[in-house]
Amino acid sequence: MSTVSDSIVSHALYWASPDPYRLQPEDFKTLFEYAGCEFMPTNAQIAGALRQGSGIPMGSGKSRNKHWCGIFATAMLVYAGLDVRWSLTHGRIVVENKLQVKFRPGSAIDEIKAGDVAVIPRHEHHFLVRHVDRDSGVLLSVDGNQASKGADGKTVGQLIMTRNRSLKAPLADERIKYFYAVMV
Repeated sequence: MSTVSDSIVSHALYWASPDPYRLQPEDFKTLFEYAGCEFMPTNAQIAGALRQGSGIPMGSGKSRNKHWCGIFATAMLVYAGLDVRWSLTHGRIVVENKLQVKFRPGSAIDEIKAGDVAVIPRHEHHFLVRHVDRDSGVLLSVDGNQASKGADGKTVGQLIMTRNRSLKAPLADERIKYFYAVMV
């Protein structure tokens, strides 16, 4: 029997295939729409994102680039039927049904499981947890808005990819700051 968490992970892995997967212009609009964002990027903003390789240039000032890691994670929760949305204004998941998803501090790391959305301090990066191996201290994730070196050695951005992480990361900016626990 498949659970909501299984559905979240399978949707995320679909998007990461082939691993890594570089978003196409129509993918951005799909993710923004599913995540329930307040506004959608224009075609010009999407083209700018694909050129620069990090975030989507929307607006001005310090928060000009909208990093879509949280948008990707939120869209996966929505795909699985959870009542959440992404706030571009506040850069966070808005939980509409507190019985489905619960905010947890990083100190509750022992409770984290597949399907949850974790956040690390580095750029407030959001990612989906796909597996937790407590014995080895490894957490496997699916991350949006990532960059990687291509076969030619050049950095390619706007990727969805899988990663291996440490549950007890040695660097503070890589440790889980908080997470959204799926409760159903």
